[in-house]
Amino acid sequence: MNRKVLWVIIVGSLLLGWGGVFKYHSTKVQQRVRVEELVVLLSNDDVDVRLKATKALSCMRSAALEPAVPALLGALSDEHPGIRSLAVSILWRIGSFGKPEDTAVTTLVEYLDNQVPEARINGARALGRLGWRAEPAIPALTAARRHEDADMRAAAQYALSTIEASVQARITQNQNRRGATVKTRNCARMIVISPDREILMVKYETNESINPARPDLLTYWVTPGGGVDNGEGFEETAKRELEEETGIDVTGVCPWVWSREERLYDPNDWSELALYHERYFVTWLEVKPSTLRNRTCDEPIVALRWWSTDEMRSSEEVFLPPGFPDLVEPILSGEVPSMPVMLEVSGDGKE
Repeated sequence: MNRKVLWVIIVGSLLLGWGGVFKYHSTKVQQRVRVEELVVLLSNDDVDVRLKATKALSCMRSAALEPAVPALLGALSDEHPGIRSLAVSILWRIGSFGKPEDTAVTTLVEYLDNQVPEARINGARALGRLGWRAEPAIPALTAARRHEDADMRAAAQYALSTIEASVQARITQNQNRRGATVKTRNCARMIVISPDREILMVKYETNESINPARPDLLTYWVTPGGGVDNGEGFEETAKRELEEETGIDVTGVCPWVWSREERLYDPNDWSELALYHERYFVTWLEVKPSTLRNRTCDEPIVALRWWSTDEMRSSEEVFLPPGFPDLVEPILSGEVPSMPVMLEVSGDGKE
């Protein structure tokens, strides 16, 4: 082939490629500008203009709508029911694509305390629409279920029921995708902190490792806790298990601080794996008990002990979840996260 012709082909191909890149970039810029224009219109005094802007946003790609989230959250309290409904639908769609549900959940939780009744109610309903992505909002919705406004209580109950059902459905779907036996084990644990900033831990010794990724993990320390019984709430389970395993009886609200998911063997059937869905709660004791007692008879618990985080870090023992001393350090000072934190599954329990 003639060298000149070859160069023409190469240069032409490069120009076509760069043309596609520039066109894609140009389209993204145009979309961003369009979203910014529509966001401005959402604050227009004319309700018809706001409605048209919301409808236009609802027709755009979810990936382009992230800059509109704050304005859409504000639209939840708009006087027009159609605008409120569209705003909820768009927020749900953005969350469904994983961007940016954290921002949406945080802001919607703040809306639960809004002075405008309709804004509170729409905030709760929008959280329900987000499904399992709004799981961190469960503590705030549980509190809202005791609101003096009956409509707010109903909206909070709807959101709680929807989120819990979505969480369970997601767990089942994840298991099906992995081809595993569909089995879920809901668990709850209690972080117990003494007045001198020590944490109560329970030591397990087993003949077989519960963790398929750690066949050598036969001895470890965890916070008191266990499986959720039918009809029982997570916090209720954490309190019951704490009393059964240590003799400590706590009352009042215990903040939910962490969530965690991990595939482990089912202690009731070691031949099967189960997806453990754990929630961690925390309680601060005013008086450190002089004695501890474990009255469970079917648990491989061999010791109960109060540990400081410094002792944990210098010990050769394994503490779960992984990185526990550093994770719990802020909580020792009373720094409770505004919403539960989802912990990563990794490591061997020590830093």
